[in-house]
Amino acid sequence: MSRAATDWAWKVKSKSSSHKLLLLALADRADEYHCCYPSIKRLEKDTQLNRKTIGDGINQMIEDGLITDTGERKGPTKRVRVLCLNVEDECTPKRNDTENGNITENGTLNDPKNGMLNVPENGTLNDPKNGIQNQSLESVKEPVIESFREPDPATQNYLKRMGMTSPSEIQIPFPKNFTPNAENQSIALEKGVNVQEELIKFRDHAESMGAKKQSWHKAFNNWLRNARPAQVKPTHQSAIQVTKSGYVFIN
Repeated sequence: MSRAATDWAWKVKSKSSSHKLLLLALADRADEYHCCYPSIKRLEKDTQLNRKTIGDGINQMIEDGLITDTGERKGPTKRVRVLCLNVEDECTPKRNDTENGNITENGTLNDPKNGMLNVPENGTLNDPKNGIQNQSLESVKEPVIESFREPDPATQNYLKRMGMTSPSEIQIPFPKNFTPNAENQSIALEKGVNVQEELIKFRDHAESMGAKKQSWHKAFNNWLRNARPAQVKPTHQSAIQVTKSGYVFIN
């Protein structure tokens, strides 16, 4: 939040109460450069105004010269406008002014000789990379961790001394999305069994027993090694007999 932008917003004579509320909401989201980029959903939640009123209000304030569309876009979809409040210089209080109760001889916070707080090369408080107040309400998809990562030897030794279980020793129920790997396919081919048929039997057995394993692929390897190939039923061969009188009989 920019205190200067908020003070300026309170002093501005707005055309309507909704414009005043919207301007205060933008000032509340502004950084030290009086720029902000809250999404429409964010403004709807802050002001309780509808989407059309917010859009019309922003466009009207741009025409009136109160705010400026920088042309930059933010957010995951790159559709959130970056707006800059045209704060007047006289409305921006000087942080290190003796009239405001700051003693200059004790050192100023943003003196170039002492190092300024919000200089880009030194890192800024409201840099988008570091996180600012103008977060969008749009959901962010988090990466899904598919498997455990094997800890390093030092961590494994520590876990053993503390009597704790390492990730590699954790046993899990049969996964619903389990699929045979290359080793399972190779063993099935060697044994002459159908891997998909054996997988159905293996899944039914594991779920009925409520079993938990460290590695279900290794357990499936053992299952396949003990599997028996399906026996092929012999086909019936007809017997043909010819009598002395020339009659033919087929059994």
